[in-house]
Amino acid sequence: MHIENNEQALLSCIIKKGDLIKEVTLNEDHFDYLPHKKIFQAMRQLERKNILIDIVSLNTEIGQELLFLGGSDYLADLYNIITTESNFKTYERYVLEEFKIRKSKELLKGLEEVHTPKDIEKLNQAIAEINELLEQGQESEFDLIETLFDLNEDIEAEKDGINGIPTGYTELDQLLDGLSEEELIILGARPSVGKTAFALGITTNVCLKGHFVNFFSLEMSDKSLLTRMICNIGNINSMKIKNANQRFDKEDWDKYRKAQGVVARFKNNFAIYDNSKVTVQEIRSKVKQNMNKHPERRHLVVIDYLGLVQGSGRKERHLEIGEITRNLKRMARDLKVSVLLLAQLSRGVEQRQDKRPMLSDLRDSGEIEQDADKILFLHRDDYYDKETENKNIVEVIAAKVRNGSLGTVNLAFVKEYSKFVNLERRYDG
Repeated sequence: MHIENNEQALLSCIIKKGDLIKEVTLNEDHFDYLPHKKIFQAMRQLERKNILIDIVSLNTEIGQELLFLGGSDYLADLYNIITTESNFKTYERYVLEEFKIRKSKELLKGLEEVHTPKDIEKLNQAIAEINELLEQGQESEFDLIETLFDLNEDIEAEKDGINGIPTGYTELDQLLDGLSEEELIILGARPSVGKTAFALGITTNVCLKGHFVNFFSLEMSDKSLLTRMICNIGNINSMKIKNANQRFDKEDWDKYRKAQGVVARFKNNFAIYDNSKVTVQEIRSKVKQNMNKHPERRHLVVIDYLGLVQGSGRKERHLEIGEITRNLKRMARDLKVSVLLLAQLSRGVEQRQDKRPMLSDLRDSGEIEQDADKILFLHRDDYYDKETENKNIVEVIAAKVRNGSLGTVNLAFVKEYSKFVNLERRYDG
């Protein structure tokens, strides 16, 4: 049997030497020819069962379905193909490249429906998906000496206290070393504890330092977010601003205009996207655009919140969540940005005597915990106990810190302004 394509060559190598399956990074979806998909799927099943792959084990695993794939003769023909084991990785690379070409053509074919400016989002999504597709299988060459030089430059470089992007909360920055680029940071809390307010506080502080914040608000409009940010900056009562013409006095109007002026200065380092249905590909595309416009700035990506990010729709939701967090982690590494992802906690917190959140309280916690570099929880005693002595005190609990220390930081929460402040400089009224 002559080699008709690279898929045959790859499968032939694995049939001859079953252990090669452990070195393959592909899955059955990467194969074009249906019999090859089924054969490779059977190979993966044998690998999971720890059964050596050969013609006999494949015959048994595939069973009656083999009749529709060309029969046992086809497996024998694959075995008899003349291949070179040393070219095994080359065959694999060719199969992946052929897959990329097929998928890219499919995506480009979908762009035939793009006719008006309203369809531009489809174009952006297709571009993002093609870019992600082309990045598959790309391996950066490791150069030990060059990496040592880079490491030496990092160590010798003079830094302003912390390595990551500063949150503006002194003790938290000391604990976390700031929000590090290439990291996925989860911020979890029960509803109404203050996730969005805390994320907006960090956003304000990061913008004031001149860094860029990409804020994806899946639950609130851009106007609502900016209103909360203005209240935060100007120490304006969030209830009064809802009917400013009747409730504001002169001092309130002065504070409002000054705060609005501060926010206006963020025009080159702050962007809000309030699309309630957004995918990771769309997030990546928007962030990449802003990085291209402002390459000199450090970029923070805030996503409010995980439960509203759209998945592929082809999997159960808990599997989609894992896919979403993996892709966000990959985006953080590829683009070298810091990603702050807000997440709801399950009701399990309410059932315990100690209401402080734990890692198991994250919905679909196994998937999220695996991908996150840092996991932070917000806890307020006065959320559960109105008589507590710790009124307006919020605990920021670092429950997971990869390459760092766990710990808890206390902040004050000024409810009327939806504002978090360092305790060492309490709000003085």
